[in-house]
Amino acid sequence: MKPRLTEAPAWCAALIFGAMTLNYLDRSILSVLIVPMKAELKLSDTDIGWLLGFGFALVYAALGIPLARLADRIGRPRVVGAGMLVWSAATVACGLAAAFAPLLLARVGVGIGEAAGTAPAVALVGDRYPKARRPFILGIVNAGSSLGTSLGLALGGYIAHLYGWRVAFFAAGAPGLLLGLVIMATLRERRADASAAAMPSVLASAAFVLKQRAILLTLAGSAFIGMILMALIAWSPSYFARVQRLDLSTIGYTLGLVKGVAGVGGAVAGGWLAARLARRDERWQAGLPAAAALLLCPAFAVFLTAHEPAPAFAALGLAMGLLSATLGPIYAIYQCTAPAALRSQVCALHVLVASLGLGAGPLLVGTLNDSVFAARGALALQASLWVLVPAAAAAAACFAAAAQVLRKDSLNAERQEASA
Repeated sequence: MKPRLTEAPAWCAALIFGAMTLNYLDRSILSVLIVPMKAELKLSDTDIGWLLGFGFALVYAALGIPLARLADRIGRPRVVGAGMLVWSAATVACGLAAAFAPLLLARVGVGIGEAAGTAPAVALVGDRYPKARRPFILGIVNAGSSLGTSLGLALGGYIAHLYGWRVAFFAAGAPGLLLGLVIMATLRERRADASAAAMPSVLASAAFVLKQRAILLTLAGSAFIGMILMALIAWSPSYFARVQRLDLSTIGYTLGLVKGVAGVGGAVAGGWLAARLARRDERWQAGLPAAAALLLCPAFAVFLTAHEPAPAFAALGLAMGLLSATLGPIYAIYQCTAPAALRSQVCALHVLVASLGLGAGPLLVGTLNDSVFAARGALALQASLWVLVPAAAAAAACFAAAAQVLRKDSLNAERQEASA
């Protein structure tokens, strides 16, 4: 008897792909709306850094692990769907804000909802596919992050140009209200051990993770990747407005197209290549992110020194493709170095650590704009973004070190799961 569509792994992957898309759409749309919002609400670059960075990331990071444990206890589909309802409603609330404080509170709401919808969502997909296919499948699912960023920039800029920035927030938040209900209604927990009795304690979970050097090193590399990714998402529209002197509509459309094609292509290609190489040597699950992070350094050099928009867009597209190529392999590392009962929590730990980077990137660049490089005026942003080059080199070093211990830690996770 054929299983129902809603029980098929592909159905789960498709819904989580949609959730990832809306997650990053709602997260990133603010960046393309900075120009009109800054003028109307009289915001500084530091204010914007808080809105795009720690105003979102601190709560997103702090709630990741508690919500992952809740998901393991009551069921991941419930928590993922409820999280979508919260972050979508908070995105709509951003469009109602009349000052910095309520806008910051709305961004906190987005962070609360998205904390519930990231780690459990990835673990839902990982549990439905065998180890050999996970880098590719998770690469496809994480391509939703690039697609969402692209749609946020393209549609956000287009809608804001026609109807204003408030309507752009309304349009971004509405679809998630429907998809959240669909996830809650149609997905079911598949793990046999999905119960409070089977779930390790916080101390036992922490003790295991601290022994897994591959996890710790991947977490460190992910913090730098998060810093780079969110800094680019947050400040690249302003970079092209201030340095390249382009209008908002052109920036939104072009960045949306560049980041969408490069991001989705990079995520799928990175997952496919990592899966193919890992069949011969599983250390490539960390080796590929190391190589991608190292290649970011020359890509940023071209981006920040280009005198014309075309090569700058091309270099930024390459950088986004390389960043996206790391996502599937990174999540696959957690899936193979943690037993099934710990995967949501390890993914949530990734969210916690990566969120420190997500928050630090926009705020660091914004603060450098307003302080160290303030005298450069419109060109301050160009100078501040050079901080991404050493961050990329540090990420590459972390992933390269993780590759050296990945095989041992993967075997350790298998023994832990067998003895549970």
